[in-house]
Parts: sequence; C-alpha cells; structure tokens
Amino acid sequence: KSFIRGLRVGVIVSSEERVASLTAIKKTMDLACPPLMQGIARAFLEDTEGYAAHRRRIRDHYRALRDATLSALERHMPEGIAWTRPAGGFQLWVTLPEGYSSVALFLKGVENGVAFIPGPLQDINNGFMNSFRLCYGSLSPGEIEEGVRRLAISIRALLSEGPAPDGSAGIGDY
Repeated sequence: KSFIRGLRVGVIVSSEERVASLTAIKKTMDLACPPLMQGIARAFLEDTEGYAAHRRRIRDHYRALRDATLSALERHMPEGIAWTRPAGGFQLWVTLPEGYSSVALFLKGVENGVAFIPGPLQDINNGFMNSFRLCYGSLSPGEIEEGVRRLAISIRALLSEGPAPDGSAGIGDY
C-alpha cells in the first residue's frame, strides 16, 4: 500500500530456479493483474532511491491526514469516546461507551452523510459491538473535519438515547 493504493504486490525470496518455476505457474493463473502493471511495479521498486523518496512523501501525506483526524476528534467528540493513535496506516479505531452499538451509530451516521465500518464487521464472531474503524486515507483535511463533525453529531444523538438495556443494537443479530 505504500506504493499504489489498491495494488497488491507480493515478494518471494528464493533461488533463481524456484522463482523461474513459480513465474511459469503464476503466468497460467494470472487473470487479474496485468503484466504491464507488474512491470511498472517492478521498475519502480528497483529504483531504490526513487522508491525511498516516494515512501517519505507518502508517509508525510498520511501522517498529515492522521493528524487532521486526531485534531478533529479532539475538537468534536463528546466525553466518553476513545480512539487509537496509529503509528501508520489509513485508519484508526474508535470506541463508544459500553452498551452502545456501532451498527446503530452507522445508521445515524448515514442519515448525517458520514460512514465508517462498524466493529462487528471486523470480527467473525460479530464482536467489537461498541467500536468501529474510521478510515481517513482518501480524504482531504477539510473533508475529514466535516466528516468528524457529522460523526460527532451522530454520536451525540446515539448517546442521548441511552445504552441498549441488553447491550445489543436491536438490529438483527447485531
């Protein structure tokens, strides 16, 4: 992801013979990743100085977006809401007080023009009911500010209803 968002590139460290045989197998299976994209990725990654400079630019870019998100959360979130401070990446984890559902919050958020990924969708057992993943990697600082402001409005509305008596969302199995 430090190279091109959405491009998935794997690396194999092995003998020349093994890589040659795996390359032949890959060619027979490769329907989704065009050879041109693979060639571009290879050429770019072989330019170690260019790739290092690119990684510095990308790291600075995403750090600025992370910092804009953290600042907006500090300004807008009501008391009792917690969030992580990631060292890298494109998202952070937000936690509501116990008894509140991120799925119910998602529905309120959509009504206010903001979305996120509810916690139960992050777990095979539908855990993390009161948490959610907040992504910021493809937004501008202005969009982040407005999105967090709208999210805070949605959270305040949810908190004003009080926690669900049984801790559930009251929406299907969630």
